[in-house]
Amino acid sequence: MTILKFSKTASAQNSGQMRRLLGRIWKYVRGSSSPNHSSTMDKCQAEEQGTFEENLQRQQFTDASQQLFSREEQLFRLTQEGGTALTEEEKREWLGKLATDHKALLEKVWLTLKNSLNFTTEGDRQALAEAVRVIQQQEELDRLWAEVDVKKRPEWRPAECRHKHDTLLRKVVAERLEEAPPSPSDVSQESSLPQDIRRMGRQLQDDLLKVVRWVKCCYPAEMGVCQLYAKLYHQAFGDSLVKLTEFVQNNNDCFHILNWVNQYYPRILGNEELVVEIDSEQLGPLLPEEVLEPLKEQYLQQKEVEVEDWILKALSLQEKMYLNGDCLEMSDNCCHCALAIDVIQIIDGALISVQTVLGESKMPAQRIAAKFKNFFIRYQRHLEKVIRGNGLKTRDVLMANLTCLRQFRNYVDKNEALFQEQTTACLSIVTHLTNSCHAYFTNAIHVNMKETYRNIGNQNWLQEYSLVREKLLDGLHTHIQTLSGLDVSCKQDIVSQLHAEVVAEYVRRMMKKKLKLKDKEKQEEAAQALREDGEAIHTLFTKAGSGEHWLADVLPGIAELVKLQDPDAIQLELMALGNKYSDLSEVHVLALLHLKSNLSANDLKKIKKSFLSLKPKRKGSSELSQSVSVSADSFFSRIRVK
Repeated sequence: MTILKFSKTASAQNSGQMRRLLGRIWKYVRGSSSPNHSSTMDKCQAEEQGTFEENLQRQQFTDASQQLFSREEQLFRLTQEGGTALTEEEKREWLGKLATDHKALLEKVWLTLKNSLNFTTEGDRQALAEAVRVIQQQEELDRLWAEVDVKKRPEWRPAECRHKHDTLLRKVVAERLEEAPPSPSDVSQESSLPQDIRRMGRQLQDDLLKVVRWVKCCYPAEMGVCQLYAKLYHQAFGDSLVKLTEFVQNNNDCFHILNWVNQYYPRILGNEELVVEIDSEQLGPLLPEEVLEPLKEQYLQQKEVEVEDWILKALSLQEKMYLNGDCLEMSDNCCHCALAIDVIQIIDGALISVQTVLGESKMPAQRIAAKFKNFFIRYQRHLEKVIRGNGLKTRDVLMANLTCLRQFRNYVDKNEALFQEQTTACLSIVTHLTNSCHAYFTNAIHVNMKETYRNIGNQNWLQEYSLVREKLLDGLHTHIQTLSGLDVSCKQDIVSQLHAEVVAEYVRRMMKKKLKLKDKEKQEEAAQALREDGEAIHTLFTKAGSGEHWLADVLPGIAELVKLQDPDAIQLELMALGNKYSDLSEVHVLALLHLKSNLSANDLKKIKKSFLSLKPKRKGSSELSQSVSVSADSFFSRIRVK
């Protein structure tokens, strides 16, 4: 067996180069200049501290490695320098022994590395440090021997110990994950997939912490052992998860894989001990996109189905309770319905789950939120059916659901970015339902107040307006008290709505052309009555909770128009009203001017022309359909004049 070949005909120059090279190698191994050597193998070994076998047994791998190279270098000198030449048989025997011992040393090194994650004693740690130094030493020797002709190197050069080290650790990591023991806390009813993921995850975490706490100190910093182990565990864990995806049976399995990819695994790498030593960004994704995306889509589709099913079941429960006459609770003396709370909690829970499990926030959340629209469509049918039924419980049911509608509106407004194009549709339905509920209450009040309304603006109004005002205020006060079962905010909304409708009804009655004020005295008296009525109505409603303070100016504004006698002043006042109420139309103006029967036809024509030519364009009202309140821009649109 020819392990180390030297040419007898090599030039003296080449022999000198080899001697210098071996001198450098020996200096690296020994950490000092080359010593003087005896001419025999026996004398060389006699000078060594302990035998090679003893050093292996004591796990003093560095000393054993130095001994091997000492014999390797001695062999070279015996064959190159003019000393006693070895016979071919002696050379083969020496080389064979060197090869055997070199193999024995590395086997001990590999065994130490293989068990390094199971070590617990200081002796174990020292043995690992010795093994790592041998690997470093062998790597440097490989680099130096690379300068020698291939035919003149020992057969164990290059040893490639670093490559074999990494390959061994890769195998060790894979085996440790595969053989990771289960936890006693694992639920036996679960499928094996979640249990497999958990046991591998626990093993991964424990081993990486062991690397940081125990193994790291045995390696030089330049070898980056923590990052190496992280990379190997990352690859092995990812490969195992890819294999497990082939056995996904249900959405629970899908959930566990995604949860580990996007939550638990990043949490492990974020451990305060690991994050200092491991750059997780260098590891890359745990699963490739072609594996991850189908899992995400499967999970998201199932979650969409679950969310829609849950929120519709919540609504179905309310519908059944309504039919059974048992759908309400009382809270703080107010009618209460838990539907909005239940549905919002379902949506929020699903959003949090999806964002956590999928590691994304925008697109998946939007798909979950889109299920709200289908719910609102069915919810609309339910409330409209309740309103049409007009049963004994209708009033209480609508009071409770007004609170729900307010909660839904606030939720959609707050999460507009999630609902996107669904926002308008959802708010439109909520607004429609809120207005329908408001109308149920306010229409009933207007029906009961109809006889009182008839006295406003009729021929006798000016003679008895004080009595009419008293009846109006008393009747409105009584009806407002019946709204006590409403939540405070919802009551304020209805009172504000009723406030606007009462003022609009008052103005409509004044525009019915039944009242004609023929002279200045009558007009000033009517103006005074309008101001007093406007103040009294506004005081009543603001005390009851109305927030529509702009309504305080409506009747006083009309009063000012009624009082004025100069046509030019009337024109200016109409312009002021037109600026304040952009929906004030020609029909409304003519109806108001009808009160002033002392205006000539020419004056009326002039005033009308001036109003039409100077009237400002109506402001945009793109948001009116989503608003439940009345504004100055839409006030006169609610007043129909024949």
